[in-house]
Amino acid sequence: MGIFGSKSPREIVKQETKSEADLKILITEACKQGAVLTKLYFDAHGKDKEMVENALTEFVGRLSKHKGVLLAKGEIGRAIEGEDMYSAFATVDLLAESFNDLVGVALKYAPIGLEIIEPKRISLTQDQAQGVLVDCSRVVQEYTHFITEKTMSTKDKVKLNEQLKRRADLAAKIRENSEKGKEPGEV
Repeated sequence: MGIFGSKSPREIVKQETKSEADLKILITEACKQGAVLTKLYFDAHGKDKEMVENALTEFVGRLSKHKGVLLAKGEIGRAIEGEDMYSAFATVDLLAESFNDLVGVALKYAPIGLEIIEPKRISLTQDQAQGVLVDCSRVVQEYTHFITEKTMSTKDKVKLNEQLKRRADLAAKIRENSEKGKEPGEV
């Protein structure tokens, strides 16, 4: 246990800091309680240089307010001109309250790169690991739904909905059997 006892990462980070060194200590302690310090890389492209840079600045501001983000500090690179458009990148140091919160950020904002700075080892309970996987599955389903709604014919949507209903019924049966201690294929 760290110097802050059993406080949550959020409670630890709320401590008053007087210097960069104090902040580093708070981050280290928060990571001992489950927080994850990362460096995320994002890019933006567009026809207008100023608009690209402003979009990244606004983006970092939104990112700092995302659920489970305790701290976010971004550096925006100057937009450079390429073939008929400008490109810029942002580097964001981000402290997520938990690994699951970091996964949520990665799924929602799709960084082009990511480094986990601290802790050096991440361990999850069975429930935490299941939560991460369920969240990933949910996001993929939301994206799939969005894409299919925009691209499928009405006939194909009906067919897909029938398949999804059968899949949901099967998942419910598996969950029910699991709760009863039966194997997935048992009746």
